[in-house]
Amino acid sequence: MEKTIYTPNIFNAQNIEDAKKIILTKEGDLESEQRWQKETPFLVDSIIENLKINQNHTVLDFGCGIGRIAKELIQKTNCNVIGVDISEDMRKMAIEYVNNDKFKVISPKDLELNAKKGFKVDSAYTIWVLQHCIKPQVEINLIKSLLKRDSLFYVVNNNQSAVPTNKGWVNNGINILELLRFKFEETKEDKIPVEIADENINKHTFISVLKNSKGYAKLSTNKEVLDLLDEALVFYEKKDLDKAKEIYSKVLEIEASNEMATGNLGIIAKAQGDVKSAIEYYIKTIKLNPDNPLTYNNLGNAFKEIKDYKSAIIAFSDCLRRDPKNYNAFNNLGIAYESAGQNDNAINAYKEAIRINPNYSKSINNIGVLLYKQKKYDEAIKIFEIALNTDPEYHELHSNIGASYNKLKKYDEAIESLELAIKKDPKNGGAYTNLGNVYNKLDDYKKAAKLHEESIKLAPKGSNAYSNVGTSYKYLGFTKKAIDSYKKAIELDPNFVNAHFDLSTMYLSKGDFELGWNEYEWRFKKEEMIPHIINNKDIFSKPMFSGKEDIKDKTLLLHSEQGFGDSLQFIRFLPQIKEKFNCKIAVKCRDELKELFKCIKEIDVLTHRNEATPEFDYHLPIMSMPFILGMKSLKDLPKQTPYLTAPKDDTFNIKKEKGKLNVGICWSASVTGESYDGKVFDLKYLETLINSENTNVYTLQVGPENEDIKKSGFEDKIIDLTDKLTDFSKTASLMKELDLVISSDTSVAHLAGALNVPVWIPLQKIPDWRWQNKGETTLWYPSAKLFRQKTPKVWENVFKSIYGKLYSKFKIKI
Repeated sequence: MEKTIYTPNIFNAQNIEDAKKIILTKEGDLESEQRWQKETPFLVDSIIENLKINQNHTVLDFGCGIGRIAKELIQKTNCNVIGVDISEDMRKMAIEYVNNDKFKVISPKDLELNAKKGFKVDSAYTIWVLQHCIKPQVEINLIKSLLKRDSLFYVVNNNQSAVPTNKGWVNNGINILELLRFKFEETKEDKIPVEIADENINKHTFISVLKNSKGYAKLSTNKEVLDLLDEALVFYEKKDLDKAKEIYSKVLEIEASNEMATGNLGIIAKAQGDVKSAIEYYIKTIKLNPDNPLTYNNLGNAFKEIKDYKSAIIAFSDCLRRDPKNYNAFNNLGIAYESAGQNDNAINAYKEAIRINPNYSKSINNIGVLLYKQKKYDEAIKIFEIALNTDPEYHELHSNIGASYNKLKKYDEAIESLELAIKKDPKNGGAYTNLGNVYNKLDDYKKAAKLHEESIKLAPKGSNAYSNVGTSYKYLGFTKKAIDSYKKAIELDPNFVNAHFDLSTMYLSKGDFELGWNEYEWRFKKEEMIPHIINNKDIFSKPMFSGKEDIKDKTLLLHSEQGFGDSLQFIRFLPQIKEKFNCKIAVKCRDELKELFKCIKEIDVLTHRNEATPEFDYHLPIMSMPFILGMKSLKDLPKQTPYLTAPKDDTFNIKKEKGKLNVGICWSASVTGESYDGKVFDLKYLETLINSENTNVYTLQVGPENEDIKKSGFEDKIIDLTDKLTDFSKTASLMKELDLVISSDTSVAHLAGALNVPVWIPLQKIPDWRWQNKGETTLWYPSAKLFRQKTPKVWENVFKSIYGKLYSKFKIKI
């Protein structure tokens, strides 16, 4: 088999015309001369602007060809240019073409000798060269050694290598841009505009402006070590990390204090998931050289990975003290501050990154993401759009904009942005799952599931997609698939709070309480719970009862945490808690519940939220009682029915008329509750009941939703006593006078059930977990009857069943 041999002689030319064709080949419709005329002045101006060249500068032109850039560069700035080219013919023609004493030429070999003697340049550029080098890391290392600290390097290159060999042009698989970023700090990435080149050149090439601030290791003078370092880098670039690690370890056997080997071993350890070892290597590297900012930045990223944000902040700050213009480090510092909950500091860090580099779209985006997390969606969209104007190729921004529109319930705009994100980058898994979330909101769960599944194919380690597809499966009625999806999300991210909580509701909905209650405790880590915990820090600052402590004769504070319905449903467990743990019980509830809860004789001290918290030893949220009691199934529910009572209140003056049914109605839930949209139904569905001569209909709906009565023209037909319903005790007294309550899934339904008042509850297709997914009755409330949707969002059949049941049970014609 013929050996592949590097053939650089292809770059030799006999005359300037031939040289031009080698330097700038024909591309598309552009001939070499056309490229020469259009591209040269653009690049010269770009190099001058980006490298800040003046007449005092000495600039390295690596791969100078015949000096086409050098000639105009000298004419415009009067700087000195050192031209380097592998071809002797090119070097000779360059002297003739440039024809200026400010221009000198040298061979790569002689340049290397000068570098070893300490020769330095102020800046460097290389145009269409590195992709043709058999070992580009050698040339890049040479250029780096020639550049002064913090000086700039301008590169124009193909995205893929094309090395001349005896078998033709070969791609040696080395990613030039990755290699450059490994050695330098990239300050800008750009493209040659289409109008200067053509669409193909624009698409398949890059411009990179790099700063020589990375890797100021103490250079070894041992040739064997230098060769090993070059060899290790080759394997690193090929992603053979084990081989690279082996070679760097050999370096340390020869030269134990080699900073580059220890630093790169840290990078490899982190890439392989061994963050602890990475941190140890970085600290060792810092001891060898306390002045290299790159190592501090790497150390900060390692600390960030293990969520040690305090140490990460210190490391990034140490990096910036040594390199105060490192906008990438400022961005990393912002991420660390944000993760530590220091949002103001995070925004200041992001702003500093942008001040240093106004085109740094990542930091602009991060400000937008922070605003998104703060639920400032309109502001976030504006920031994302600024980032997009800065970097139109940053396609992820379209996905972020779409996610923000989704939160604003502007679904058409969300779909438009997310479909554009997918069009721009078909492999962006995040865009697919964001679009899936929109269709979840639109109740198109089949389409949502397909989008989430596509996201998982593209990014199989994305925990969000698994959690989101779990929600789609949940509402499609695929319980097992939903559970498996949530579990996979948790496997990928063990601290994924919402996945744990959603998993708990799936277990609870299928009656698996042993697993369900355990996962349900994750609710305290939900973002929505943070304000509640902060507002009740006098409670949460003390120990929460785990069920293992001996609290005999001690005071256990039970406190409400979520909606009224939750407290009404779970307060039934209080007597069991007192009996099992032989403790005193104090209860702190929402204001409107206090009078009602006075009927519970086991409560020793009762207060509401506007009153001082009573003295207590341990606290327990009301909804954690079944977890503490070890409730395993609905058969373990307390048998007392009713478990709440209310005194008779004659002020309501409810008339008992023969042949007439007194019915209380409630058609809307709390707008702050979960699944609000699915729980409410239009008052029109009760129109037949309201207009019947055989019923007296009372509204139990309090709050602004009660205005629906007037809007629907029912003010003369529905009896409104809500001005007297000042708390739940009053509502309970009214309910006890009624024959039937018809209520949406809200606190009114729970109150009726707790009082053992007949209550009929219209439920959405996939209701809240406590109603499970099938059955007309529930052990939670023996007096309740459940009427379930057959099709999501379709209430007609539900109320047809209700009217049929009114006749069969009460012989009332409706």
